[in-house]
Amino acid sequence: MPYVDVSGIKLYFEDHGIGDPIIFIHEFGADQWEDQIRYFSRTHRCLAYNARGYPPSDVLDDPAA
Repeated sequence: MPYVDVSGIKLYFEDHGIGDPIIFIHEFGADQWEDQIRYFSRTHRCLAYNARGYPPSDVLDDPAA
């Protein structure tokens, strides 16, 4: 799985397609982008990530972090 390190926190991301980018950002409870990414990746670069606290990105034990 691809990750990027942001200030010591690993964030999971996906990168599909080529062309002008579209960034998919999930809401609080769901990551429901599969159909949109499949469609738009034909003509665009589609990037999606899970914010910290949402697996498979790091889930920190310290709420202040």
